[in-house]
Amino acid sequence: MNEDVPRGVVLADAAYGNDNGFREGLEALGFEYVVGVQSSASVWPPGIAPLPPQARRRMGRPARLLRRDEQHQPLSVKELALCLSASDLRRVSWREGTRGPLHSRFSRLRVARGASRLLAQ
Repeated sequence: MNEDVPRGVVLADAAYGNDNGFREGLEALGFEYVVGVQSSASVWPPGIAPLPPQARRRMGRPARLLRRDEQHQPLSVKELALCLSASDLRRVSWREGTRGPLHSRFSRLRVARGASRLLAQ
């Protein structure tokens, strides 16, 4: 990477944000990023994580499936966004439209594996 070129933040819509490989690639390259995702995407909200995989048995493949119980459940991004208070949201204008500035309310949350940054609009 050229040292003379300043590094910026990668912004992407849900077409890219829903792609785990794309997000993991950005992380591997050390990029800061903010991506949109579909409202139906399941995430683990802050402070809640899946249960650890079951202990490995003597034979067979290691367990990889995320486990859940009553206290360990993911939410849809929409459900999580609806739980936010007005103080959790920030109004952002991103460009001038034909009828004035385009703006909406956004929140930044760490969810899932502690790595994803999702936009709640």
